[in-house]
Amino acid sequence: MWIDYNTSFLKLSDLQIIALTAYAENRSGGVPGMQSVINVIQNRRLAKTIYQDLTILDASGSPYMAVCLKQYQFSCFNVGDPNRGILLRLAEPGAFDAELPNNSSLRTAWSLVQSLQAGTLTDITGGANHYFAVSITPPWWVKEMTYRTTIAGQAFYAAPPFYGQQPQKLIPEITSVTPAQQQQALAVTTSTIISAL
Repeated sequence: MWIDYNTSFLKLSDLQIIALTAYAENRSGGVPGMQSVINVIQNRRLAKTIYQDLTILDASGSPYMAVCLKQYQFSCFNVGDPNRGILLRLAEPGAFDAELPNNSSLRTAWSLVQSLQAGTLTDITGGANHYFAVSITPPWWVKEMTYRTTIAGQAFYAAPPFYGQQPQKLIPEITSVTPAQQQQALAVTTSTIISAL
């Protein structure tokens, strides 16, 4: 199973997996390159299960882990990709924190993820949830999507429905909800709907 190839990453925090994905996918693109990858991760997170590996979600409890590690979604995690070895090394216990002070690109990715956590990260992709390197032949799926923009050597596309958020903010998963919390949420939702009528 795909999860068997990714157990090393399941020990990372949401912020670490997002930063490592951005770092591995487009560190050569600098701030805009890595920010745009984080924007896509967040847009996929907003879409919930459409872009999540449910086995990884069950194992980790993290929707961000489930987005980043879904098979064939971010090529840096593909078996055989040269970035995968770098990521596996940085996923070792303590390796991420040890590398951070000495790696300016990783520090940039970390700073961008902290902006996401703070709710101040701007979506510069126009709500994109897919991208590809402009150096390759466009994939088949571009025919079914809307072109948004090109940033740092990547062409960005969005598949409807659009799940944009501006500015973007980290949304951790609620791992356990009590029946009382469910009732309270239902009451608030119901009153909001009734007041809108």
